Amino acid sequence: MNSKTRPEPPPLLPIKLGPTSNGEYAPLSPSPALRWVRAESLRRAGEAARQLGISRREFLRSSAGAATVLLTLNEITACGGSYQIPKEAARDAAVADAALKGDEFILDVQTHHVSTEREWWNAPTPNLSSYLQTLPQGRCGSSFYLDCFDRDHYLKHVFLDSDTDMAVVSALWGTPEMNAILPEEAVKTRERLEKMEGSPRLLLHGVVWGKAQSPAENAENMRRLVEEYKRKGLTTLAPLRVWTP
Repeated sequence: MNSKTRPEPPPLLPIKLGPTSNGEYAPLSPSPALRWVRAESLRRAGEAARQLGISRREFLRSSAGAATVLLTLNEITACGGSYQIPKEAARDAAVADAALKGDEFILDVQTHHVSTEREWWNAPTPNLSSYLQTLPQGRCGSSFYLDCFDRDHYLKHVFLDSDTDMAVVSALWGTPEMNAILPEEAVKTRERLEKMEGSPRLLLHGVVWGKAQSPAENAENMRRLVEEYKRKGLTTLAPLRVWTP
């Protein structure tokens, strides 16, 4: 199926709701209350978009779209706090901006993308490809689902379509032949971003294959990660330890 015949993905809410996963397990199903909030937020977004003369997707990308989700969430809280947002924020972008926007520094400490420069997904050992194929992002409209997780999509979503100031590209599990992103591939992402205004904005995290390599190989790998690739943190897969220089 090519991209022209691929069905358009459903619109996403500006605020992710419900159970999620770090990729190591399947997320639980959302509760009935959260399913209602999702559906009702989309319904209200469609209604507001028609009144404003814009598409629902355009509305959902606005601060008024985020306000709509938070105001809808307020309706299911039986006790405790609520989001202090004027109801007018769901229609008035200026009111929504005043309620939601700020100048806080935002650091996303765990982000991922994969490489499509080599066919790691064809490795004979299990890898991330089968899992990524199940995710909504894999239906972004590209003819090859892994393109939806590549460097260009990553930079767009994390730095152009959000308020993120700085992020960490986290290492992924797996030995080199089936790992979805190698150190030198992450470096290319950092170099690409460094050409943009406001850089440096990207830190790199490295992985050490404690049991897959000999002590000498591990030592050389760590040296290269720190000295050549300028990684700011390392994680060993087994046993799990984190080290920051």
